[in-house]
Amino acid sequence: MDYSVTNPVSIDDYEDADFTPELEEYAERLQSLYFDKVLPIVIDDVFTVLYSNKNFLHEFNRQCSEIIRTLTTNDYPDLLAEDGVIKRIAYYPEWFKKGIFYRDKGRCSICGCDLSPAFTTITDVNYDHIIPLKLGGNNDPTNWQLTCETCNKRKGARSTDFKNIVFPFWQIDFEKVSYT
Repeated sequence: MDYSVTNPVSIDDYEDADFTPELEEYAERLQSLYFDKVLPIVIDDVFTVLYSNKNFLHEFNRQCSEIIRTLTTNDYPDLLAEDGVIKRIAYYPEWFKKGIFYRDKGRCSICGCDLSPAFTTITDVNYDHIIPLKLGGNNDPTNWQLTCETCNKRKGARSTDFKNIVFPFWQIDFEKVSYT
């Protein structure tokens, strides 16, 4: 598809009520350019930014859980364990576990303890649903977090506990910074 603009249309040339074929064509070409060229470039980066924000993930999955809790096994027998509860997945691919471990920086998302094998003897790393399946959670990678076994057992299917643990790459001492 040719995206070059030979006869540019200026939006300023039209009143709100003026919908002409030229303006309609311009809007369609602009939308096509966005979906075909821009969106594929930014979608992975947007997901990466949002995936690193546990506050966003918690709220997103909480809203999804409201919909999931309305589903019935009569309508979705292959998907649901019972009404409003999605079946638990049995297999966790390595990319899945590595992505969650990396996003959570190798720390328990509840107590913050370091689960990296280089720094701890804790070997029971747990991959936990942020919103438990019993509360309408799902198996999407956005609904998982890294936890230690103690926190995972304490949390169980009763809680949506998490922490948005952020470790800065550097610490700036603003008292020593001069802006003059």
